[in-house]
Amino acid sequence: MAAENQYRPPMVVHLRRTWSLLAAVVSALGVVSVLICVIYFLLVFPVAVGTTVLGYQILFGLFMAYTTNFVFLIPVSTSVCALRRLGLSLSYAIIISGLLVKVLNTWRLMVIKNQSQPLRLSSPTALVFISGGLVFLQLILTTIWLFSYAPHPGLYDGLWKCSPNKSFVLWDSEIIVSLLYVIQLLLITLFFAALTFKCYDQNREPRFIMACALCTIAVWVTWLIVESGNADPSLSIVCANSVNASLV
Repeated sequence: MAAENQYRPPMVVHLRRTWSLLAAVVSALGVVSVLICVIYFLLVFPVAVGTTVLGYQILFGLFMAYTTNFVFLIPVSTSVCALRRLGLSLSYAIIISGLLVKVLNTWRLMVIKNQSQPLRLSSPTALVFISGGLVFLQLILTTIWLFSYAPHPGLYDGLWKCSPNKSFVLWDSEIIVSLLYVIQLLLITLFFAALTFKCYDQNREPRFIMACALCTIAVWVTWLIVESGNADPSLSIVCANSVNASLV
């Protein structure tokens, strides 16, 4: 009877907290900034040529990353927990796959620079198709993960969370497993960015891609350190996501 009468804190909306209000404002500003960038590029580059179309894909991924923050600020439920896994991993898959295809295209140009053979699969349609394939693979993996380990939202340790405990000793497997494929894409992107670091074509774009990859790694490592001692990971995830999206 004592267990049945134990006080259960209400599943309040996180937006009532000061930090959540600040996070929501920052996320909203991020969404507006992305939309402004899209309008600007549409005016400056009305015709998408080369890897320009991948820039729009990256902007769309940033838009998703900012909007995903709001999913972490609402009460947990089965659908909300599923959206957290899907939204965060899919948004970063869109961003990093765009960066990867960009730097791969630059690397291919460097390899055949002194050859007479034309570069295949270099049209905007082909580049988007390749990048879309990488994103689709992330979607498949996340779907399998959702069916294999369905969300179990509930009251754990006095907090409403999507899973009962941290399966990775210090970290919650809900997000970590969803990002494993994205982490591999990120490391591959960093590798090819290092190979093309001295390339001066396209305004030294590989250097900016390497900077984005290194910033992402730094933010994620910091997030893991902070999240390891945090009972409720929502704050650290939203903050890390906002900082990372802003840096990219």
